[in-house]
Amino acid sequence: MKKIKWASIQPLTGGFYLGAEEAFGYPAEWILTYNGLDEIKRNKEGNITAVSNEAYLLNYLKKVNREVPYYKMNRAMFDCNVDDMNPEITLNGEPAKPDYDVDVVVAVPVCSGLSMVTSAKDDTKNERNCNMLYLVKLALTTIRPKVYLFENAPTLMGFRGDELRQQFEKIASENGYVVVYYKTDTWKHYNCQKRPRTFVMFVQKIDGESKVPTLDFVDHKMTIEEFFANIPEGLENQDECEALPHNYMVMDFFKKKYGDAWIDNIDGCLMKNIVQRNLINELLEFMESYDKMTPEVKEKTRNYLEHIRKKTSMD
Repeated sequence: MKKIKWASIQPLTGGFYLGAEEAFGYPAEWILTYNGLDEIKRNKEGNITAVSNEAYLLNYLKKVNREVPYYKMNRAMFDCNVDDMNPEITLNGEPAKPDYDVDVVVAVPVCSGLSMVTSAKDDTKNERNCNMLYLVKLALTTIRPKVYLFENAPTLMGFRGDELRQQFEKIASENGYVVVYYKTDTWKHYNCQKRPRTFVMFVQKIDGESKVPTLDFVDHKMTIEEFFANIPEGLENQDECEALPHNYMVMDFFKKKYGDAWIDNIDGCLMKNIVQRNLINELLEFMESYDKMTPEVKEKTRNYLEHIRKKTSMD
């Protein structure tokens, strides 16, 4: 049987990339993304002040000896010129181009333009949606895999996503693809957070016919205990780029507070959920005895909670 060749464009924090790698059983042929998504910023003392999304994924792949060629496009992430199909591309700082002879491409376009809780202005939301539209056009007109798959916000399937879906279907029709949408919830698919998502799959027509696979996913409502038990060793520990493990703490907090009813209370963005329910003080008290976080990370999390509280305040 022929090996399926797959690649990733704009993997961001890498969850979907790692899921695809698990499904295929081997790393991607390459990653194609934007300049700057792998940056680590430091102050004068050399301490990290900010870590861009894909630095976490690259750090993890390096730690487990699965480094993947990482190509960068020299264009703005929210550039609405979606007709620019030949951006300058580099590999390790030198001009280069990925081998587009792949069967499957997976991506994580920015979803905040369709977020149900975003406070962004309309022009900002439109710019963010341009990212999703550009990646669709790049995949279907230039890379041309047999399947292009990405996940996004649930509102893509509602009236807020009408215009985008029309553009997707037009691009698909013009380039010999059909498009399939699948709306589901993360807690049904090996993730204990209750968060609705939309999956979009473009399938290339073969001999003028569409052969779209049946989307028959396992409905497995995972417990918090199962979730923690299934985290691969080393995934949490990102060395100097360590991600704040506050989401893990919040899940344990909800389990303690709500018992068997935790799944009905853990909807949407975890931190905003805490703020909206006026549970910050209670969570801080829980955190003091939480043994999965170092004192340094607890301090960072306190600061983050205060930031979220101020950001969501109506005062």
